[in-house]
Amino acid sequence: MSREKRRRFVVDKKLQWALARRLILYWFLFVAGTCIYSLLLVYLADPLTSLQEMKSQLMRCAGPIALSSVVLIPVVIRDSIKFSQRFVGPILRFQRVIQRVGIDRDIAPLKIRPRDFWKECSQDINAMLVRVAELRPADTKTETPSGELVEAS
Repeated sequence: MSREKRRRFVVDKKLQWALARRLILYWFLFVAGTCIYSLLLVYLADPLTSLQEMKSQLMRCAGPIALSSVVLIPVVIRDSIKFSQRFVGPILRFQRVIQRVGIDRDIAPLKIRPRDFWKECSQDINAMLVRVAELRPADTKTETPSGELVEAS
Protein backbone atom coordinates (compact mmCIF):
# COMPACT_ATOMS: atom_id res chain seq x y z
CA MET A 1 0.00 0.00 0.00
CA SER A 2 2.79 2.41 0.78
CA ARG A 3 3.94 2.59 -2.86
CA GLU A 4 0.48 2.83 -4.46
CA LYS A 5 -0.69 5.97 -6.14
CA ARG A 6 -3.68 7.62 -4.62
CA ARG A 7 -6.94 6.67 -6.27
CA ARG A 8 -8.85 9.81 -5.36
CA PHE A 9 -7.97 13.39 -6.16
CA VAL A 10 -9.76 14.76 -3.11
CA VAL A 11 -9.55 12.68 0.07
CA ASP A 12 -11.09 15.15 2.53
CA LYS A 13 -13.56 17.40 0.69
CA LYS A 14 -14.15 19.81 3.55
CA LEU A 15 -10.47 20.58 4.19
CA GLN A 16 -9.16 20.44 0.65
CA TRP A 17 -11.92 22.55 -0.92
CA ALA A 18 -11.53 25.06 1.93
CA LEU A 19 -7.87 25.29 0.92
CA ALA A 20 -8.89 25.83 -2.73
CA ARG A 21 -11.37 28.55 -1.74
CA ARG A 22 -8.67 30.27 0.32
CA LEU A 23 -6.28 30.21 -2.65
CA ILE A 24 -8.95 31.69 -4.92
CA LEU A 25 -9.55 34.45 -2.37
CA TYR A 26 -5.84 35.22 -2.29
CA TRP A 27 -5.79 35.24 -6.09
CA PHE A 28 -8.66 37.75 -6.23
CA LEU A 29 -6.87 39.96 -3.69
CA PHE A 30 -3.67 39.76 -5.72
CA VAL A 31 -5.45 40.67 -8.97
CA ALA A 32 -7.34 43.54 -7.30
CA GLY A 33 -4.16 44.87 -5.69
CA THR A 34 -2.26 44.63 -8.97
CA CYS A 35 -5.01 46.48 -10.83
CA ILE A 36 -5.21 49.25 -8.23
CA TYR A 37 -1.43 49.61 -8.16
CA SER A 38 -1.25 49.72 -11.97
CA LEU A 39 -4.07 52.25 -12.13
CA LEU A 40 -2.25 54.49 -9.66
CA LEU A 41 0.99 54.17 -11.63
CA VAL A 42 -0.75 55.10 -14.88
CA TYR A 43 -2.56 58.04 -13.27
CA LEU A 44 0.48 59.36 -11.40
CA ALA A 45 2.68 59.08 -14.50
CA ASP A 46 0.47 61.60 -16.31
CA PRO A 47 -2.68 62.81 -14.52
CA LEU A 48 -3.77 64.91 -17.49
CA THR A 49 -4.15 62.06 -20.00
CA SER A 50 -7.59 61.11 -21.22
CA LEU A 51 -9.52 58.28 -19.65
CA GLN A 52 -9.28 56.29 -22.89
CA GLU A 53 -5.48 56.63 -22.94
CA MET A 54 -5.27 55.62 -19.24
CA LYS A 55 -7.37 52.55 -19.96
CA SER A 56 -5.06 51.62 -22.83
CA GLN A 57 -1.95 52.06 -20.68
CA LEU A 58 -3.53 50.06 -17.88
CA MET A 59 -4.22 47.16 -20.24
CA ARG A 60 -0.61 47.23 -21.44
CA CYS A 61 0.69 47.36 -17.87
CA ALA A 62 -1.64 44.98 -16.01
CA GLY A 63 -3.01 42.87 -18.86
CA PRO A 64 -0.15 40.38 -19.10
CA ILE A 65 -0.07 39.94 -15.32
CA ALA A 66 -3.83 39.35 -15.17
CA LEU A 67 -3.71 36.92 -18.08
CA SER A 68 -0.83 34.91 -16.62
CA SER A 69 -2.54 34.73 -13.24
CA VAL A 70 -5.78 33.49 -14.85
CA VAL A 71 -3.78 30.76 -16.59
CA LEU A 72 -1.83 29.83 -13.45
CA ILE A 73 -4.60 29.77 -10.81
CA PRO A 74 -6.04 26.38 -11.89
CA VAL A 75 -2.54 24.91 -11.88
CA VAL A 76 -1.84 26.31 -8.41
CA ILE A 77 -5.15 25.03 -7.01
CA ARG A 78 -4.69 21.55 -8.49
CA ASP A 79 -1.14 21.32 -7.18
CA SER A 80 -2.20 22.54 -3.73
CA ILE A 81 -4.96 19.96 -3.48
CA LYS A 82 -2.59 17.25 -4.65
CA PHE A 83 0.08 18.39 -2.18
CA SER A 84 -2.46 18.52 0.66
CA GLN A 85 -3.07 14.79 0.16
CA ARG A 86 0.35 14.22 1.73
CA PHE A 87 -0.93 15.41 5.11
CA VAL A 88 -4.71 14.85 4.79
CA GLY A 89 -4.42 11.19 3.75
CA PRO A 90 -2.35 10.11 6.78
CA ILE A 91 -4.66 11.97 9.17
CA LEU A 92 -7.66 10.11 7.74
CA ARG A 93 -5.82 6.79 8.16
CA PHE A 94 -4.95 7.74 11.77
CA GLN A 95 -8.61 8.51 12.39
CA ARG A 96 -9.73 5.11 11.02
CA VAL A 97 -7.19 3.27 13.16
CA ILE A 98 -8.23 5.15 16.29
CA GLN A 99 -11.90 4.32 15.58
CA ARG A 100 -11.06 0.61 15.17
CA VAL A 101 -8.93 0.27 18.32
CA GLY A 102 -11.96 -0.24 20.54
CA ILE A 103 -13.67 -2.67 18.17
CA ASP A 104 -11.08 -4.81 16.41
CA ARG A 105 -8.71 -7.12 18.18
CA ASP A 106 -5.86 -7.17 15.71
CA ILE A 107 -5.20 -4.06 13.69
CA ALA A 108 -2.51 -4.13 11.04
CA PRO A 109 0.32 -1.63 11.51
CA LEU A 110 -0.28 1.73 9.95
CA LYS A 111 1.67 2.35 6.74
CA ILE A 112 2.42 5.79 5.36
CA ARG A 113 3.44 6.47 1.78
CA PRO A 114 7.10 7.47 1.35
CA ARG A 115 6.43 11.14 0.55
CA ASP A 116 3.61 11.64 3.08
CA PHE A 117 3.94 13.75 6.20
CA TRP A 118 3.36 12.55 9.80
CA LYS A 119 5.73 9.54 9.63
CA GLU A 120 6.74 10.03 13.28
CA CYS A 121 3.10 10.11 14.32
CA SER A 122 2.41 6.86 12.46
CA GLN A 123 5.32 5.23 14.32
CA ASP A 124 3.81 6.43 17.61
CA ILE A 125 0.40 5.05 16.66
CA ASN A 126 1.95 1.71 15.69
CA ALA A 127 3.73 1.58 19.07
CA MET A 128 0.40 2.33 20.76
CA LEU A 129 -1.29 -0.50 18.82
CA VAL A 130 1.38 -2.95 19.98
CA ARG A 131 0.96 -1.81 23.60
CA VAL A 132 -2.85 -2.04 23.41
CA ALA A 133 -2.57 -5.57 21.98
CA GLU A 134 -0.24 -6.55 24.86
CA LEU A 135 -2.62 -5.15 27.49
CA ARG A 136 -5.82 -6.59 26.04
CA PRO A 137 -6.94 -9.84 27.73
CA ALA A 138 -7.30 -12.90 25.50
CA ASP A 139 -11.05 -13.57 25.94
CA THR A 140 -13.06 -10.40 26.23
CA LYS A 141 -16.15 -8.90 24.80
CA THR A 142 -15.82 -5.52 23.17
CA GLU A 143 -18.40 -2.83 22.72
CA THR A 144 -19.20 -1.49 19.25
CA PRO A 145 -19.85 2.23 18.73
CA SER A 146 -23.59 1.45 18.78
CA GLY A 147 -23.25 -0.05 22.30
CA GLU A 148 -23.65 -3.70 21.28
CA LEU A 149 -21.39 -6.27 22.97
CA VAL A 150 -19.63 -8.59 20.57
CA GLU A 151 -17.23 -11.45 21.14
CA ALA A 152 -13.62 -10.45 20.48
CA SER A 153 -12.01 -12.32 17.61
